[in-house]
Amino acid sequence: MLTISDVTKTYVTGDLHQQALDHVSLRLRDSEFVAILGPSGSGKTTLLNIIGGLDRYDEGDLIINGISTKNYRNRDWDAYRNHSVGFVFQSYNLIPHQTIAANVELALTISGISRKERKKRALDALEQVGLSEQAHKRPNQLSGGQMQRVAIARALVNNPDILLADEPTGALDSDTSMVVMNLLKKVAQQRLVVMVTHNPELARIYATRIVKLKDGKIVADSRPLARHIQPAISNVDDLPTDTSTIAHTHTAVPSTCHASTPTKKSRKRAYARPKNSGKTSMGFLTALALSFNNLRTKKARTILTAFAGSIGIIGISTILSLSNGVNTYITDIQKSTMASYPITIEAQALDLSGMLKQNPTGMATDSQASSSHHKDGVYSNSADAQMLSQVSTNVKKNNLSDFKKYLDNPSSPIHQYVGSNGITYTYDTQFNVYTHEPGGELINTDGSSFDHENASSDSMMGMMRQQSELSENFMGGSTSISFGSPTSLTANLFQEITPGSNGQPVSSAIKDAYRLVDGSWPQHAGETVLIANKNNEVSILTLYQLGLLPADDYRKMSDQIDQGEPISTDVHRLSYSNIYNHPFYLFPAAQSYEKQSETGIFADTSADVQHMEDQLDSAIKLSIVGVVRPNKDMKTPLMNGTI
Repeated sequence: MLTISDVTKTYVTGDLHQQALDHVSLRLRDSEFVAILGPSGSGKTTLLNIIGGLDRYDEGDLIINGISTKNYRNRDWDAYRNHSVGFVFQSYNLIPHQTIAANVELALTISGISRKERKKRALDALEQVGLSEQAHKRPNQLSGGQMQRVAIARALVNNPDILLADEPTGALDSDTSMVVMNLLKKVAQQRLVVMVTHNPELARIYATRIVKLKDGKIVADSRPLARHIQPAISNVDDLPTDTSTIAHTHTAVPSTCHASTPTKKSRKRAYARPKNSGKTSMGFLTALALSFNNLRTKKARTILTAFAGSIGIIGISTILSLSNGVNTYITDIQKSTMASYPITIEAQALDLSGMLKQNPTGMATDSQASSSHHKDGVYSNSADAQMLSQVSTNVKKNNLSDFKKYLDNPSSPIHQYVGSNGITYTYDTQFNVYTHEPGGELINTDGSSFDHENASSDSMMGMMRQQSELSENFMGGSTSISFGSPTSLTANLFQEITPGSNGQPVSSAIKDAYRLVDGSWPQHAGETVLIANKNNEVSILTLYQLGLLPADDYRKMSDQIDQGEPISTDVHRLSYSNIYNHPFYLFPAAQSYEKQSETGIFADTSADVQHMEDQLDSAIKLSIVGVVRPNKDMKTPLMNGTI
C-alpha cells in the first residue's frame, strides 16, 4: 500500500516560488488503475515523479508499505526505483540502435541478473505485450503503438509493485491508444498502475479510480480509501511485533529487526529499508560490453568522434610540444649564456659606467685643455692626465671577504636567484705542468721545452714566439693559443672545470654542453678530461705540448719551418688507453723557486729539467680519465682549455 501524506512541493527559480503540490494526501491500493487528471500546471507530473522517487518532496511523507521514506538515503531511492517501480513515458525513450529484446533487457542490467536470465525474462515480458515475434527488430521498424508496448514490457520486466505511466497514449491514435489502455488495465489486475493523462474519456473507460488535481490540490477522487492512515515506520524499533499486523500492511521487515533493541547510538542509523532492496549499480563488465556494443552499432559516429578527438589531441599535443620546445630552447640559451658569460665579481675592477658619465666619448680631446689661452705660444694640454685620473678614481675595490660570508650564508636572499650552476670561487694560481714525451724526455707543457735559443727574429718560429710574447705582455699573462705558437702559457691548456651545486664535482651545464666520448667525468681531485673538437680532433701542436707526440718530431718540423721548407704531417691516432696512462706532474709556481745560497735570492728553476725531474715525487699527480667533445648544438664553448 502506498500512502502520500500531506506532501508539499515548491520549485524555486531565483525569486520565483512555484508551488506544484499543496498539502496533498492520497492512499493508493496495491492493485488498482489510478488515472490522474487535471489541467497543465496542476501538479500531475510532479505527483507522479514523487511517487516514483524521481523527485523529492519538501514537506509531508511518502509511505511505502507502511515504511516512511523521510530517512531514505540515495541508495535506498535507487533500490526503490530499480526494484519497485516501472516507468512508461510518452516518448517511449527506446535506444534506436538496440533491438527490442535488448531494450527490454537493459532494465535488468543493474539488478545483478545473469545474461541468460536477462534474455529469458525480456522475452517473457515481450510475450506479455504480444511482441515476442518482433524481439529481433529495432525501434524504427515498429509502429508507435508497438514501441509503447515495448516500453511497457521494459517497465514490467523487473516485476515492479508500481507501474507509472506519463501520457502513455499522448502520441498514439485512437485505435492504438485502446490497445495500450487494455494492456495497462490487464497489468493493473496484479499491481498498482498510476497514469497521468489529459484524456478523460480513456480514464473513465479503463481506469478503476480517477483523481483530479487543480492548482496542486486534489479536488476529486472517484474511489478514495479510508482516511485513517496507519503510522509510518521510520525506525527499526517502531516495527510492530504482531505478525498479523505486519502481514496486513505488507511491510518487509529487515533481518536486523530480529536483533535485540539497538542502543541509542545505533538507533540513529537504523531505519527500515525499502522492499526488494538489492543491487543498484551496473557491473563493470556489463557496462564495458554495452559501451563496445554502442561503438560497434554506430560505426560512422564512432569513426568521426575518434577522428575529431584525434585532431584535438594532436593539436593540443602539438601546442604543448611547441611551447615546451620553446621554453627548453630559451632555458638552454640562458644556461649556455650564463655559463659562457657568468656574473663575475672581482677583488678590484674598473667602473666603466662611472668613466662614461665623466667622459662619454672615452677619448681625450682638445676641448679638455686646462684653460683657455691665446695662440701666441705653445701651451700644455692636461686631457691625458685627466683621463688617467679618471681611471684611477674609478677603480673600485670589493670587500670579497664579507661578500663571501654573505654568499655562504644559506639564509641570504640571493640564493633564490642562483641557477643550477651555483656560486663558484676561482683563484689566480700560477703553476707549471710537466710530463714525459714518448722518448722519455721531461718537458714543460707551456711549450718552453721546444724553444730554440738560436731562432732568429725574422724566422717563422721567431715571429710566432714574438707574437705570443707581445700578446702575453699586453694581456698580462692571459693569452690564448695562437696558430703555430707552442709557447703559450700552461694556463691555456689547463683549465679548472666548473663545479656543480651541492658538492657535485662537475656542473650540470658542462655535462649538458659536452658529450662524454669515452671514460668518465672527474670525480676526485687530480682527475681531468681531454677536450676534443666536434670531429674528435686536437691540434697537433697541442699534442706536442702535452707530450703525447715525440718532441724530436716537433723539433724537426720547427727546423723546416724556420728554414722556409714545406712540411708534411701525418694524421696521428692516439688510443684512449694511451691517453689515460699518460701522467702529468703539477708544480705550484712557488715550488719552482729556490733560494740561492750565494745571494739569498729566490731563482726560478722551472727551466732546469734535471732539477724538476728530481722534484717529481713532490708534485701533484694528474691523470686523464675521460675524453669529451662539444655537442653539435653548442654555440659558445664553455671551456677554452684542452685539459
